[in-house]
Amino acid sequence: IPRHPRDPTYRCFLPDLAGFAGPRRAGPGSQHRPAQTEAKNAKVSIRELSLAIADCEFRVPLTPRLARPRLILLPVTPHGHLIFATWCYRLVTNTLGTAMSTQPQPVRKAVIPVAGLGTRFLPTTRSVPKILIPILNIPVIEYAVREVVSSGITDIAIVMSRGMEDVVGYFGEHKPLVDILEERGKGDLADEQRKISSLASFTTLYQDEPRGPGHAVLMGKEFVNGEPFALLFPDDVIWHETPAVHQLIDVRAAHGGSVIATRAVPDEVIPTKGIVDGDEVADGVLALRGLVEKPSIEEAPSNQSIIGRYVLDPAVFEYLEGEHAGAGGEIQITDAIESTIGKVPVHACKFKGFHADTGNPGGMLEAALHEAGKDPELRKLVKSAIAFWD
Repeated sequence: IPRHPRDPTYRCFLPDLAGFAGPRRAGPGSQHRPAQTEAKNAKVSIRELSLAIADCEFRVPLTPRLARPRLILLPVTPHGHLIFATWCYRLVTNTLGTAMSTQPQPVRKAVIPVAGLGTRFLPTTRSVPKILIPILNIPVIEYAVREVVSSGITDIAIVMSRGMEDVVGYFGEHKPLVDILEERGKGDLADEQRKISSLASFTTLYQDEPRGPGHAVLMGKEFVNGEPFALLFPDDVIWHETPAVHQLIDVRAAHGGSVIATRAVPDEVIPTKGIVDGDEVADGVLALRGLVEKPSIEEAPSNQSIIGRYVLDPAVFEYLEGEHAGAGGEIQITDAIESTIGKVPVHACKFKGFHADTGNPGGMLEAALHEAGKDPELRKLVKSAIAFWD
């Protein structure tokens, strides 16, 4: 804190941060006044020592404790400098640490379980994993991966059965194919294949026993490594300008904890779904007090069904590690989430978008028609085909 001769102003400099100055007056009642100071890497105009008032060329926002700092102003000789490096370091790190600790931890990882026999798509699934069956010309798994990537997540674990390596192989380089496309003058198509190969970083995990969706998630515990994570069951395909996972992340940013995607369903399908029980606390957001897996219509607390999109607090693994059997004798992720209610916030998000369950032929057809409707030529073909049904 250098003091200049014949200048009653004391200056405190922190490189790249706001500097503060004020006059020194004898006796009580000394007041800091608006002042302008210059540091080596920052020029700051302080109009008032309050949050977000500083007009800094670096636009570094002030946290509450930095906004009204408690300065220790000590005089030094004109030829010397008193450097409070340790004090300044502790002030900044403690203040920023306190501010950051109140923010939800970012979601950086996703788990996508794809294990399963795909019996509803036999005989195709004798040799092709169900998740590679296409909606028109794009396999279902790519929709899930692109949704995750569009939500800002590029670290993905795919949980599969052994023998399903083609699922991750789909996102490999496929250099011979790219080279042939280039040789034939189809550079645009070759570029599309390269983009698929560079979408994300993939980790392969195996579920050797079919013990339910909760068991599949448990396989990702080490991959998650104590962080919040997105969970997608890719049979559920959702189209919207804001990806469904991103919608859940936004709710988590506002409310913390875990977030589940839900939608209203007809009464007749309630016994086949996971249903939530809660109160609306914001537009399209429910604070949950319970979840019920496949209840009867009479026992169902609502008609809001869980859809295969989650952003989960790692607290779910405490329950999953107990390997408790739930509905159907399987380890259920809904039971794990319910076990965390009261420990961490758990909310449901009534997501926006068009949804199709591609885990059955009817839902796959619905998804294909939705995609076809976006293309004028395919739309015309569909209308022409439908004309012959009557």
